[in-house]
Amino acid sequence: MPNLNLPRWRRYLTVEPVVLFYTFGLFMSLPVMTQYIYFRVSEFKGFPYNISETSEKGCVEDSGGNGTSLEELEKEVQTMASRVDMGNVLFQSLPSILMVLLLGPWTDTGGRRPAIVAPPLGSALEAITVLLIMYLDWPVYVLFVGSAINGFSGFFTIMNMGAFAYVSDITTEEGLAIHIAVIQLVVFIGGVVSQLTSGAWLNKLGFIPPYWFIFACHVAGLLWGAFMVPESKQESQKKRLRFFSFDSFKAVWSVYKKPRNGGRKNLLMLLVSDGIITLGVMGISGVVSLFVLRTPLCWGPGTLGVFMAFRFFMQGFGGIAGIGILKKFMSEINVIRVGMVSQCLSLVFFAISDRTWMVFLVPLIGIFGGAVVPLYKGMMSKMVEPDERGAMFSSVATVDTFCNFLGAFIFNPMYIRSSKFGFRGLPFLVAAVLIIIPMILTKFIKNPVSFRKMTETSTGPEVDEAEVKLEDIPLDEDGPQSTVL
Repeated sequence: MPNLNLPRWRRYLTVEPVVLFYTFGLFMSLPVMTQYIYFRVSEFKGFPYNISETSEKGCVEDSGGNGTSLEELEKEVQTMASRVDMGNVLFQSLPSILMVLLLGPWTDTGGRRPAIVAPPLGSALEAITVLLIMYLDWPVYVLFVGSAINGFSGFFTIMNMGAFAYVSDITTEEGLAIHIAVIQLVVFIGGVVSQLTSGAWLNKLGFIPPYWFIFACHVAGLLWGAFMVPESKQESQKKRLRFFSFDSFKAVWSVYKKPRNGGRKNLLMLLVSDGIITLGVMGISGVVSLFVLRTPLCWGPGTLGVFMAFRFFMQGFGGIAGIGILKKFMSEINVIRVGMVSQCLSLVFFAISDRTWMVFLVPLIGIFGGAVVPLYKGMMSKMVEPDERGAMFSSVATVDTFCNFLGAFIFNPMYIRSSKFGFRGLPFLVAAVLIIIPMILTKFIKNPVSFRKMTETSTGPEVDEAEVKLEDIPLDEDGPQSTVL
């Protein structure tokens, strides 16, 4: 751990403000952008959609008696808005995957600060693009330009990797769990407050003032990262990688090529399971907004903002409760299983929800689902060396981002087609079925601590994974080192 020579009050004010400003701006932009696209497409198609504070409903009744024609028009709006949303995800996700594979392993030897500064810079440039579209009334497809700029700056993918790698560098093993909890709290605050306030911004001020505030958040994060975050990476014994070279891909590959005394298969299984969970839970986020904006729910921006904030709160609180409370009564693997059951039940209930109170019950049913991904990533972090964390979390961020994009590519068209035959909840049922796959894989996951200890002490031949079972080995007293983003 490097000595940053910081006063006590600054030890938790290094990368944390960057994460706070970035996540606040990012999470606020999600509902604002979704509703802006829906508003512009509705305006283009001639479909009535309200965002003013005088109406609590996003849909407007058809007073002319042409219910069928209005319903068909609404389907056209949903289809077009879904395609624009899919395009934004595509232009953000694919470039960010390439960038994290190039930049992430390089930070193991070149320093973490570029990975901390790049995402807020790209998001600020995207915000400028969005503001120009709003002021000049450019076509909504120009949003893809801003999304691409953001994607090539790393987007949330690199912020995810960089923040955890940074706090791992500057924190002792004893204090790492506490520091990670602080980062989780920062993300939690950014998500909840931004979602609670986004609806009020839209109701009273429209779309432009909120986006100026989003731009200001990213600029603040950029300035703090550039001038207030000291470099965390000490000189590594590894050979320094060339910036943006093919060696970065080799470094990622070497993480999973290394035998680790039988733990390699375990590492790969955890990576696959983490990706499937992301596909089923995060990949369906775009459908969630479309689902509640149309009939029979017809939510306005205020209701949507409150729901998204409540959803963030339940995910954050559920993750802490699942790891902190359930682990007192059961093993890590059983906490993961409880979380997956909770996720599956919430998705099934979402599929049949046709009342506002039913939708608000969904986060309560899925409360323990927030513990699954942190536990997975915590297990993975125990199996790699400090100089492999950047490469390992680059691969994890790549899989997560790809699965998030794949989810939009799969679930958005599925939602459009299922709407045509009257069952809009089909994507949620498919997502619930997907989560059963990693639930089955938990039967074969072994305790990562055992492989790490054998790697440090064993001088004999490689140990077979089958010889070590999770239930047979006591877990560390401090529990998992969970990730945060």
